[in-house]
Amino acid sequence: MKSPLVFTLSLILLFLSSTPPAWAQSCEQEFAPIHGALMGGGPPQDGIPALEQPEYAHADEIVLAEETLVFGVDYNGLVAAYPENIMVWHEIVNETTGDELVSITYCPLTRTVIGYRGYN
Repeated sequence: MKSPLVFTLSLILLFLSSTPPAWAQSCEQEFAPIHGALMGGGPPQDGIPALEQPEYAHADEIVLAEETLVFGVDYNGLVAAYPENIMVWHEIVNETTGDELVSITYCPLTRTVIGYRGYN
């Protein structure tokens, strides 16, 4: 009575162990044509120029649309505003205030601004 059950279970285990699971099978051939169609995108390395020591205009001289998002900085004597459309293009503004280096960075993906202090 035990013999047929043991034999059947042995056959099932043998079958399961001889067939690799689907996740273990190579998918290189399935996706090979896609790999040749992939292309790089975006600007090349150093393709986004930082603003270095930008020139500023007085707020009375600037005309912006009412819905324009502007990022303000008030740090160690540096009081400045950077419109989002400028920050999207440059992403980094490098400044000197007093004798301190300052970098203001912008990430267009998350729409976040972070300021960093540098050291001479």
